[in-house]
Amino acid sequence: MSRVRILALHGVGCSANILRAQLSTFIRAVDDHYEIVCIDGFFEWTRGPGIEKNNPGPFYTYTQAYGPSDILKSHKYLRDVISEQGPFDGVLGFSQGGAMALSYLYQQQQDGLTPDFKFAILLSSIVPFSADPRTHEEAIKHLCDPIQNPLPPNPQQQQLASEVRDILLHTFTTSSKIGATAAGYDNKHFFRPGADPADVPRVLHPRLLFLPGGGGDGKTADTPTRIAIPTVHAHGRMDFSFMKEASEAARELCEPRLARCLVHSGGHSPPQQPDEVAELVQAVRWAVRQYRETAHL
Repeated sequence: MSRVRILALHGVGCSANILRAQLSTFIRAVDDHYEIVCIDGFFEWTRGPGIEKNNPGPFYTYTQAYGPSDILKSHKYLRDVISEQGPFDGVLGFSQGGAMALSYLYQQQQDGLTPDFKFAILLSSIVPFSADPRTHEEAIKHLCDPIQNPLPPNPQQQQLASEVRDILLHTFTTSSKIGATAAGYDNKHFFRPGADPADVPRVLHPRLLFLPGGGGDGKTADTPTRIAIPTVHAHGRMDFSFMKEASEAARELCEPRLARCLVHSGGHSPPQQPDEVAELVQAVRWAVRQYRETAHL
């Protein structure tokens, strides 16, 4: 069996060293044919949720904000890492790292590119954000200035605008509760008078993408499709309810027939119990077999 290289991305306000410690039971459980490459986020950040106070850092994030231009910048940094340290067979993302992996894979698929990763392991992933400003563009322009940007008398467009507003509010209100995003980075900020629609985050949420007309700007032929590589999803039974909801939403962005889903006994963390780690290892091996079998077709 040839070596399997996996790029590993940590959560917000974390680091490569912390992620390696969080994954230590998993890394010990996989055999020597697997190489897990953990990288620091691209920007220094404050201590993330759940990180012990006696840990001096430094801490990192993969993005400083969540608008399309911010996500695009992060995609470029990630592409540089792949160019310099790759190639990689798969990607593993925990929390924010899972969202960044999904965002990158989704954009590559929408652009018709061959994915840089052949499988993905998504642990307690949050919902990802789009680097494409056309995503939900008409709805967001309307929410920023409904007088200058009225919606057409189309129930689907009106429903989409309502869903965009509600999902943005829920996403950032809940994340600020645990310190994952700054307080005040919410709908009042996004849709304040004079706000630039280009700065508003584009949430890649299945409720938005798979509504009729939900994928692009209503003027293009862009049709959102689910991520079509093998994926493994895991979250903790004891995690916050809104974090479990986010992980479920992230899973729904992926092709169901190519997905394996696990629930472990912990909270917002990778699985730690030996039997649950063994289950994760088996799921990862399944994903590797899936992509290798497909590669030989």
